[in-house]
Amino acid sequence: MKHLLLPAVVSFCLSGLQTCRADDAPPKVPIKEASWKQLQEFVKQQKPDKIVVVDLWSTACLPCLKEFPGLVKLKAEYGEKVVCVSYNLDYAGIRKKPPAYYQPVVQKFLAKKVADGKLKPNALTNFMCTQETTEVLDTLEIGAMPAVLVYRNGKLIQRFDDTKFRPSRGEHFSYEKNIQPYVHGLLQK
Repeated sequence: MKHLLLPAVVSFCLSGLQTCRADDAPPKVPIKEASWKQLQEFVKQQKPDKIVVVDLWSTACLPCLKEFPGLVKLKAEYGEKVVCVSYNLDYAGIRKKPPAYYQPVVQKFLAKKVADGKLKPNALTNFMCTQETTEVLDTLEIGAMPAVLVYRNGKLIQRFDDTKFRPSRGEHFSYEKNIQPYVHGLLQK
């Protein structure tokens, strides 16, 4: 039975209805590994006039996945005026599953979102956290993801997370309603 399907698959690929070339794979999106402290150093190294938006997210967090396209849209809209940072928190601290273990799933998600947003693969700055997720969230006093932090001149100037918006009360932030207007206002100053 397998041999009967092979000619059909080859014919389908050659017909132009679907391209089956390896070079048509989603673009490889660069991802670096960094602790929270290293990420903070990256933020401080940005030019003083740059606004830096850091999105803390996980592939296991449905609200994170829903909001993530907002980061891509923000970068597409403001380009070089804003540094958009994706900080993935999938690593759970399990020795047998280091940050690199999660990278293929994160890579696939990022490649799709970057392509959907018609951005170059290196448009966002992508990091995988090297610390256990709860350690980072505890450091920031955040109870849950998603969370978005906005910096200017290397200093945190605004947080969008569960300390300001209470999901238990039906309060949620979004890029469209909250973050994009906030960044737009900063750029007007």
